[in-house]
Amino acid sequence: NKVLFYFTADGRIDFRQLVKDLAAIFKTRIELRQIGVRDETKILGGIGICGYQRFLAMAGGQQARQGPPRYCVGGLELCEETASVTLDGMPVKLTPLEFKILALLIKNPGHVFSADEIYERVWNEKAVNTDTIMVHVRNLREKIELDTKNPKYLKVVWGIGYKIEAL
Repeated sequence: NKVLFYFTADGRIDFRQLVKDLAAIFKTRIELRQIGVRDETKILGGIGICGYQRFLAMAGGQQARQGPPRYCVGGLELCEETASVTLDGMPVKLTPLEFKILALLIKNPGHVFSADEIYERVWNEKAVNTDTIMVHVRNLREKIELDTKNPKYLKVVWGIGYKIEAL
């Protein structure tokens, strides 16, 4: 018996230690296979690079019980328990509504939400005027995107709605 993990790595990783940690979690032989970030992560249902500790947590190790759950897409990370957001390890200050909108989108990477859907899920009431969604998304984009004209994370699907791009 063995457990097969597909992985991507941007930086240096101690694979021997990773295999030891995973073997301790799963109590079986571990096999690692490297895959391309762009091609395979989406196909295999991945949500992007979240680092070594997050990888172990997703694998079900003890680290998963040590910290609150986090949602990661590329360098963007959201923790609901602490109501915090980081971008490439740096804290991002959001308003409560911006945080709720981002939480909805990052929990569903690749899913397109209409402005009405976002309004109804965040405000918990029927959408009356969704112009406020456009304003909050613009403000959110200014905080999480390096180039707001060519966003990496928060995308508009013209005529339909908004999504967090699954990287």
